[in-house]
Amino acid sequence: MRKHIIRILAASMMLPLFPMLTLPTNAESAAPTLTSIFEAKIYDDGVDTLPYRIYIPADYDPAKSYPLILFFHGAGERGNDNAAQLKNAVGQMFKESDSPVYQCIVVAPQCPAGEQWVNVNGWADAQYSTDAIPESRALKTALKIMDSVKAEYSIDTDRIYSTGLSMGGYATWDLLVRHTDLFAAAIPVCGGADYRYAERLVDVRIYTFHGLQDPTVPYTGTEKMVQAIRDAGGEKITYVPYPNMQHLIWEEAFATEGLFEWLLSNRLSDRMGQTPPENSDGSESSPTPEDSTTPEEPTTPEEPTTPEEPTTPEEPTTPEEPTTPEEPTTPEEPTTPEEPTTPEEPTTPEDTPPIEDATTSAATQTPDAPSPYAWLLPAAICASVAAVIAGVCAWLVLKKKRS
Repeated sequence: MRKHIIRILAASMMLPLFPMLTLPTNAESAAPTLTSIFEAKIYDDGVDTLPYRIYIPADYDPAKSYPLILFFHGAGERGNDNAAQLKNAVGQMFKESDSPVYQCIVVAPQCPAGEQWVNVNGWADAQYSTDAIPESRALKTALKIMDSVKAEYSIDTDRIYSTGLSMGGYATWDLLVRHTDLFAAAIPVCGGADYRYAERLVDVRIYTFHGLQDPTVPYTGTEKMVQAIRDAGGEKITYVPYPNMQHLIWEEAFATEGLFEWLLSNRLSDRMGQTPPENSDGSESSPTPEDSTTPEEPTTPEEPTTPEEPTTPEEPTTPEEPTTPEEPTTPEEPTTPEEPTTPEEPTTPEDTPPIEDATTSAATQTPDAPSPYAWLLPAAICASVAAVIAGVCAWLVLKKKRS
């Protein structure tokens, strides 16, 4: 009898372990991953082809018009798997359940390996000449994708936006210079630009970010463009430098409070001073109820004094542009050093890890739904306590009989 009681007690102590072995992890719960809410497509017009992902709101109604956001990834996400382009920063756009991005159409094309959004000859200069470097095949095809999406879905052509990081930051600046009248506003992150065309961007709403310790794409490219726009009379550009951060700033940047509310509050017609362009259904763009009031400018850290750049020589006032530059070869992306800690900066959210095909974490998912297995753990604990009590009672009864 004593052996049976000991076995009951041992089994009761093991019961709390079973829920830990059987309950699913957060990654296995009902929360969708980015690759599940972004449909994979391939654009092919017989001349150019490009993989891309597209997010369509779950309650999409063709009778309404939707803002369109183009997202351009960095050099490390090039390829043809049609998934890597969602690896960085996109998760921040969908992190909060009330994010306004959920009511937008988002397109994320993937640049093929061996190509670039902008064919600069290396990232280290952080500036280039749009006269000397034609628009790349990949970026032209991305615009074709945008046109095809406008033809297939109900897009508010008064509210088309561009954003991108690193090589995608170059893409965003390049599109603003070459196609100024297409975009209502933009968010280029740690990219490079042609400051010689700053006058075109005087009235464009831009929110840009760069790490002042960036060894991959120097911050000077962003700062020269920002200063050139301001010198030309531009007052609608916001620049956030991170004094102690290097290249990997996109999670921090995209987590800026109110950033996407600010983005979506901008309309092309406000800048152009004209009637909103027609949508794909022929109707004029009209503000949705939530857009009727313009949100406050996102909270940004106080802009520090820019440190003197020790290594970059002073650039001449009127640089001479090459007449017929050689076709640049695609540079190998330099190894990004480990990012230092930033005590003065706000807490930096963890970098979004690889998605779905690798390890999916909460940072790359939409907000977690309550787990349907949540009741099992307390039930198992109650059962364990009951088994222990029963075992103790049996032991007391046995002891009393023997005495």
